[in-house]
Amino acid sequence: MGYSSYPRLVGLLTKESELAGWYARCFLLVVSPKIDTMSYASLPGETQHESAEETAQLVYSSAGNVNKQRSVVMRHIFEAAQRLDASAQKPVHQAATEQAAAGSPAPTAEGEQETIEIISADNLKKGIDSSQEGVFERVRDSRGVPVSFAQLGELHHEEAPSEFAYEKIWTHCQIVARIAVSLAANYRERARKLAQAGPLPQPWNGALPDLEMCAVGGLVHDIGVQHVFLRHGADAGRLFDRHRYIFHGLEGYLILLENRYGLAIAQFARNHTGVGITRSEVVAQGLPLPPDDYMPKTIEQEIVMYADKFHTKSDPMQFVSLKAARASAARFGLSNATRFDNLVARYGVPDLESLSREYGMSIR
Repeated sequence: MGYSSYPRLVGLLTKESELAGWYARCFLLVVSPKIDTMSYASLPGETQHESAEETAQLVYSSAGNVNKQRSVVMRHIFEAAQRLDASAQKPVHQAATEQAAAGSPAPTAEGEQETIEIISADNLKKGIDSSQEGVFERVRDSRGVPVSFAQLGELHHEEAPSEFAYEKIWTHCQIVARIAVSLAANYRERARKLAQAGPLPQPWNGALPDLEMCAVGGLVHDIGVQHVFLRHGADAGRLFDRHRYIFHGLEGYLILLENRYGLAIAQFARNHTGVGITRSEVVAQGLPLPPDDYMPKTIEQEIVMYADKFHTKSDPMQFVSLKAARASAARFGLSNATRFDNLVARYGVPDLESLSREYGMSIR
């Protein structure tokens, strides 16, 4: 296991442009601890250098600190990935999100805090409601191939730096997927009932979430975390590199694009941090990210982002109560707290007690 997507990503971006290939190599050097095994012999044109250290110095000289330097490199590789994705076949998604039916209002009642029953782990592994066990038939990669539970687990395993890291992040992602699917199923049922009472304001233009897409999104949203462990996640203490952790969403986005999952799936990794990050927040807070909006683009992305707030990857892992989740959002300002409150009113609250008993994890 290891950082297997990076060498492949270099080759992919080099096909798009030599400059993108060079920035990919810089990215490897700056962000990944595994680059000492890479070959820099094929750096294009005047940027060719004899050693990784010389390449690093070129990057370092263009930025004032570690995070800024990573941001510069990430911006270029991110833009190259966007261009690649724009020219690729988009995933087939025959989901209910494409069925924004008039007269199917979504629940938005203020203050509702319904406790929602969680789907079983077996149901998730079987592909939710697919006829082919283990396959999410309505969610397809950029080649039009249905995505499977086992396939996503294998991708986590390939990207993980250790068995410890794999087990922790894959377990977290399965928990988030189960919560997300349960919230989505409850939302659909509430929308159906509310539709009988007459039209109401409709978030996401009345779109109803597809359960399989929520499952896949939950299973992949944190795959980029596999690349930000300290000491490969093998030791006790602080698990993650605090300088690189903020990039885990974009790292996951790049992993998924490079593995041909397409934009609709890759955006689950890109757009799940906190309760979303706006371009203005990136700039105002001086975050070391390419200035852009990191907000959900679909109802499924929003649900996965929200579900993620109820479980933490700390050691030991824990579930997060509604009160604690709101407090965490409020730390970043009133607008974040308001966004979180709107999500609670829209989707309800998952049954954490049953999950806590099932996994033997406490609720904080």
